[in-house]
Amino acid sequence: MNVHGQGFGVYQSVATITADPARLVVLLFDGAITYLRQAEENLERGDVATFAARIARAQAIIAELTDSLDRGAAGDIGANLGRLYDYMASHLTRGLLARDGAPVQEVTALLRELREGFEGARNTQGPRVGTA
Repeated sequence: MNVHGQGFGVYQSVATITADPARLVVLLFDGAITYLRQAEENLERGDVATFAARIARAQAIIAELTDSLDRGAAGDIGANLGRLYDYMASHLTRGLLARDGAPVQEVTALLRELREGFEGARNTQGPRVGTA
């Protein structure tokens, strides 16, 4: 890795450590979307091992989003998000087992929609918008 790449990595680490909770949720969405895009690309190339690895990383992020839900404070929204995250994780598993990109595309679209919503709420309400 070149010096520029190392500097950017340090910047990303600091930005993540110092981010407000709502920004962290958006960063998690970004990470999952990136891994799913990479999974699709690897499936198209026939690299099933990397496809599976990228799906696993996206599922780990979705699990983190699930674990970070404050179900008590979030009420029905938190319960609905929890069910949606569960759906995403199981749908990705189906796509992985079938080596099918359609579930990956569907989950990516859901994550993008959630990301836009959280980013919009964060911009409107400020950084204290609730966690995922």
